[in-house]
Amino acid sequence: MTATIPDYTRAIHKNLGKFRGEATLFQLNPPLKGHEWVVESDLGFETLIFPTDRWGKVKSFIELANSDIENIGYKVQ
Repeated sequence: MTATIPDYTRAIHKNLGKFRGEATLFQLNPPLKGHEWVVESDLGFETLIFPTDRWGKVKSFIELANSDIENIGYKVQ
């Protein structure tokens, strides 16, 4: 399982800038619960994963996981 950070981070900065803490967009293979694109939001004391479109716009604030990408089995590339 892989999690890839896209190269076009400038285009998505506007959407990810709405998060508190550090937010990173990932393209997942295979998808997580049917979602190919997710954002990992790290607040320092808690990490949450939300489904997004390819530009980082959140589709739902119902979390897909409350752990980081690597802890749920994806290898970051």
